[in-house]
Amino acid sequence: MMTISLSNLAKCAILIAPLALLCSCFRSNASQDHIDRLSKRLLDMEEELDALRATAASPDRDRLASLEQRVIDTEKSQGQIRDAVVQELRVQNEKLQRTFRGFNQMQDVIQTGQTWAAFGLEYEGHAVARTKHGSFLIELVEQEATQNGYRLTLRIGNPSGLLVHQFRIYGDYGSPPPNNSEITDYESYIRNFDQWEGSLKKFEANFVTSLAPDDWTLIGLVIPAERLAELRFIRFKMEIDRASLVNRATKEEAYTQMSISQKGATMLNTPYGSFPITIAGHTKTLSGHELELMIGNPLGMTVTSARLKGRLGPKPPKIQEQQDYESFSMDLAKWDRELTPFEARIPMSLIPFHWNRVKIRVPAVAEEDLEHIRAQLEILNVSLRNKD
Repeated sequence: MMTISLSNLAKCAILIAPLALLCSCFRSNASQDHIDRLSKRLLDMEEELDALRATAASPDRDRLASLEQRVIDTEKSQGQIRDAVVQELRVQNEKLQRTFRGFNQMQDVIQTGQTWAAFGLEYEGHAVARTKHGSFLIELVEQEATQNGYRLTLRIGNPSGLLVHQFRIYGDYGSPPPNNSEITDYESYIRNFDQWEGSLKKFEANFVTSLAPDDWTLIGLVIPAERLAELRFIRFKMEIDRASLVNRATKEEAYTQMSISQKGATMLNTPYGSFPITIAGHTKTLSGHELELMIGNPLGMTVTSARLKGRLGPKPPKIQEQQDYESFSMDLAKWDRELTPFEARIPMSLIPFHWNRVKIRVPAVAEEDLEHIRAQLEILNVSLRNKD
């Protein structure tokens, strides 16, 4: 069965009706007014048809517009989700990279034993510099301004049995690390840390200086800081470039080092125990110098016979700027050869639990020859007191 839509039927009616009317008008010779009325009615019907067409298509347009808006919103939401996922992946990747770097640093510490150490104007005590050759103690003694920045006087302790000949210290300096204890956002924490680390300035210094085992050594480190405040935080590593083992004497045969300008006492180690010794004064004589010594006897025995022997001379040479290790070694060997040996008998007994004032003569021509005295106490005879 053939079907005719409403819109087609309306079009046919609109086209047929005016033709029928026009034909009837011509046949009946109708007046002009009647023709005008028919024309107006035709226009009205066309307007109604347009309105009907618009009414019939409006729901479809609305649905299409709604669908298009939903597609736009979905794409926008997907874009926001994609951006969020990309951002999260970037953060997780950065965390993973930092974790890998942390593992690598831990592995490096395990393999080499070398770690970063820190000191500065706001730090008290000493820092521990761990190297491939052992640990060293570093303490900031004082600082002074120079043309190239600031010269830091460092006190380095060598608790190992290794004699260090050449080493270097490198790292960076600046303001102390930020306090991020109250920051819970990871990105803010990392951003603050990276900004602080990026503000640090690097330095490096090489030293051809001997670090004697079981002793403290003073060195001068020049850092090109523009302001003293930049030295509040100094992060560094220490690397040993050249070192050697020392053939040590036993504890009973160990020597001690003292000087006329030294304050305090040093210890003389013997098979019987340790005796503190200090230089109380010195007098020039015809054959050299007479030293006034204070020797303490903390033991419960009387030392009836002993002698002090060793070598003396001026202060050891210091490494000069731009001087290589071989040249410095030659200077050090020359100084060691020129030291003057001495041996003096203790002219009195060392009373137990007392300081004993002793005078001995040494072949020192000039006063500066008393700046380095390497001595050993050799006990020849002792006596114990009966309690009865």
